[in-house]
Amino acid sequence: MTPYIRSLGAPHVAQSDPPPIYDLYGVSEHSGGLGGGHYTAICRNFEDNKWYNFNDSHVSETDAASAVSTRAYVLFYERRGVERERERERWRWGGISLEEPTGLEDERDD
Repeated sequence: MTPYIRSLGAPHVAQSDPPPIYDLYGVSEHSGGLGGGHYTAICRNFEDNKWYNFNDSHVSETDAASAVSTRAYVLFYERRGVERERERERWRWGGISLEEPTGLEDERDD
């Protein structure tokens, strides 16, 4: 990917900087035809570093090799070495903190 994201000789890129490295952390998959189909995802969990397969309401553990398939539709990368701990915390649960009340607790009692 480096040739597409870094222009050698560009004034804003120091020649002494190492080339950026990107790690795959998720793949959106599509199976079926142009008129319809089914979407699934394979993603790496930032907390336990394990890979998971998401298929509707079913989630199962898998391995990184399963992310490489002909069903790959959209690939998600993270630049290595960039500190993103705060962003990871928000991504982990879709922006919902498990420690703070969400307002959904009352709805479960109805």
